[in-house]
Amino acid sequence: MRRPKFDARAIELLKQAKRLNDDAVMLMAVSELEKIGVTVIDQTIFIKELMVPTGVLGSVKPTKEQEDDAKYGFWVAKAMGQVDIGQTVVIKNKMVMAVEAIEGTDKCIERGAKIAKKGAVVVKTAKPSQDLRFDVPAFGLATLKTMKKYKASVIAVEANNTIIVDKAKVIEYANAHNIVVMAI
Repeated sequence: MRRPKFDARAIELLKQAKRLNDDAVMLMAVSELEKIGVTVIDQTIFIKELMVPTGVLGSVKPTKEQEDDAKYGFWVAKAMGQVDIGQTVVIKNKMVMAVEAIEGTDKCIERGAKIAKKGAVVVKTAKPSQDLRFDVPAFGLATLKTMKKYKASVIAVEANNTIIVDKAKVIEYANAHNIVVMAI
């Protein structure tokens, strides 16, 4: 991955930032756009059909234990999101195997599923203060392929706040590889 090249204004803004997490940087960019008359709007109003509805997608249903891990993971992910650390956690047997940080969802899954050995539950939520103008949780086939590679068995996402990329292919892949896809 190449490092981005910043202009003088971007460098000055970054130097002034109190924090350099995703939200802080994006909010600075939005503020700069607003200063020149550009309004950044909630992107989800254009992509409602991509948002995951409540329930299980596909034919693979979760066990009671997987549901319990998903509920626990949802609570943990919301807590982590509150301090803007990440949006994804990996759970097994009501224990946290990994928490997403700067590395992203797939690397979090890799770390957590390696610790879990088999059957990890991946939970991805929106942060409590998620700014839908520039940041919407999303997952797709690449995430499921990472899960399969590391033997994770469930992905639970936040219903109506998460984008599913190429839903039909995701469900087909999940069914073929015995992966639960659910939204809570």
